[in-house]
Amino acid sequence: MVVGFAPGRLFASPALAQACNHSLTESIRAVELAVGSIAVHSADTVDAKRNIANIHWMQGELALIREACSRGRDVEAAWRLEEVELRLNSGRRRAVAACGQ
Repeated sequence: MVVGFAPGRLFASPALAQACNHSLTESIRAVELAVGSIAVHSADTVDAKRNIANIHWMQGELALIREACSRGRDVEAAWRLEEVELRLNSGRRRAVAACGQ
């Protein structure tokens, strides 16, 4: 059984654990935890809205990843996971750059 974050709550998905290979499942868990731990700290409401929109997009993609795994579509799940990781890393780079200003 896999335990991770879905939009605003924990989820447990036996289908994910049974359908995806072990390394992909571990990667999905790590990204779910990272997305679930994002906090929006911004005095700029436009920036905060953009951050919230990014979080919602990533959560939506994670739901599609879980669905792909439950249907045995590891390639789709891996591709979507890579897209989420790219956006997550891009957000981290922007946050680090903002702290340096």
